[in-house]
Amino acid sequence: MLIFSVGVLALIGMQANAINTISEVKYRTDAAFLADQLIGEMWVASPASLPGFAYSGSGAGGSAIQPWLAQVGTTLPGATANPPIVTVVPSTLFTPTGGAAVTQYTITVTIRYLPPKTTAVRRHVATAVVS
Repeated sequence: MLIFSVGVLALIGMQANAINTISEVKYRTDAAFLADQLIGEMWVASPASLPGFAYSGSGAGGSAIQPWLAQVGTTLPGATANPPIVTVVPSTLFTPTGGAAVTQYTITVTIRYLPPKTTAVRRHVATAVVS
């Protein structure tokens, strides 16, 4: 009876560990999806509007990024207390002879969240170059 009880407790512990692992994978997948979603929106936006997507992690953010911020806050646990950070850094790609400079933007999306039953904030970082 003792051996059977220990075996059952071990199975319950393994199942609890599996559930925690699956939850963590879901949060990572959601964070990657949300970062890719924002980068996709920035790809189709006009280049002049890209600086409007920048967000330092405090305040309301621009109108271009507010719906995405709300989605992150409702999708990931602890994302409201640890808001994402979006940086948009312009640089000159090249300047054609007699023409205007072509600008490219390096975009870094950092999504932060705090899964239940953990004390460490998780982070997902995605970087893209839009020109």
